[in-house]
Amino acid sequence: MKKNWKVRSDFARLAKYTKIFIKYWKESVFIVSFLALIIAIIFAVSVTNTQLKEAEKNAKVSLVKYNLVNSWKGTNGEVLKSFTVDISNVYLALGEDGLSILDNHDLVLKASFITNLSFNDIAVKKFGTNILAFLAVGDFETPGGVVVCDITDFTNIRIITSILVSNSISERIKVLTDNGKKIDIFTSDKNNGFVLYNYDEENNTLSAKNLGFVRNYTGIEIDADKKIICSVSKSGYVYLYNWKGELLSTISNSLSMANSVSLYGGFMVIGDRMGGVILYNVADPRNCVLLVNYNTSGDTYDAFEMDNSIFIADGINGILKVRREKFSGFTLEKQFNDGAIYNKLFYSAENGNLYAGCGKDGLRILN
Repeated sequence: MKKNWKVRSDFARLAKYTKIFIKYWKESVFIVSFLALIIAIIFAVSVTNTQLKEAEKNAKVSLVKYNLVNSWKGTNGEVLKSFTVDISNVYLALGEDGLSILDNHDLVLKASFITNLSFNDIAVKKFGTNILAFLAVGDFETPGGVVVCDITDFTNIRIITSILVSNSISERIKVLTDNGKKIDIFTSDKNNGFVLYNYDEENNTLSAKNLGFVRNYTGIEIDADKKIICSVSKSGYVYLYNWKGELLSTISNSLSMANSVSLYGGFMVIGDRMGGVILYNVADPRNCVLLVNYNTSGDTYDAFEMDNSIFIADGINGILKVRREKFSGFTLEKQFNDGAIYNKLFYSAENGNLYAGCGKDGLRILN
């Protein structure tokens, strides 16, 4: 009898727990179903809004993909530090792998020049029949400063003058010329701050004036015209100076990690890693006026403006060309994304091509 009573008791408990489980299971199913319905509604609204925005964008402009014209990648693991382009050639600064010169269409190697120096940035200028390359040089193991090379004859590239210092790493260079024979060269030095060089082309002499008192703001990227010098510091801020080295303005609003800065017709374009592209009016460099921001939703490594178009190197979205519509907004026109991280752009007005550098992955020509 005790055994039968125990069996009935066990069945009773099982039936009780089964009823409780069914009750809570029904409630759980209702809750889950309700949540699923809410999520489905939100997703449908989101998709609809996205489609509407996409339709609105497509109504304004038909997005065009950049065509890949050509590409170059070093055969010995070369890292492209910087480059510049003229009507015939592309000039590559390859760090310890020196200087290379490529045809600006098919990217065939025309010449190379390797020394015991590290070439970090390059500017090229033509004076009469002579072509000179100005190089920012230096690393932790070799001297740094500025080197001037005569590259008129590709079979006889040679250093014609230089200023080298053991404790110097010049990272960026900007060369400004006028109608005379003297050239202003502005560099950003990792250890010594900003340095202003002057090159006398007639006498082939190079002199330097250290603007080291602003060394705390040394720029990872710089740009300059005859009025102001702009610098993106390693702390992410943007600083504007006059040619005496006096600080005129500091820009920090909306900047999370500024990577690039460029000047164009009284405007300054900042490429910010998280904030996208930020445009300022710098006609009065002591009172810069924020005009508009274009959020790329990616990591903006380089950006510059030319004829109301802004070219952007974006770590997530690739390369973008955006048309600036006055100061009210932007319209995306072109895009190229092959997965590479681009950090340097150059637009050639002569052939309408866009040149894009991507470090160890080399160089691309887009159209």
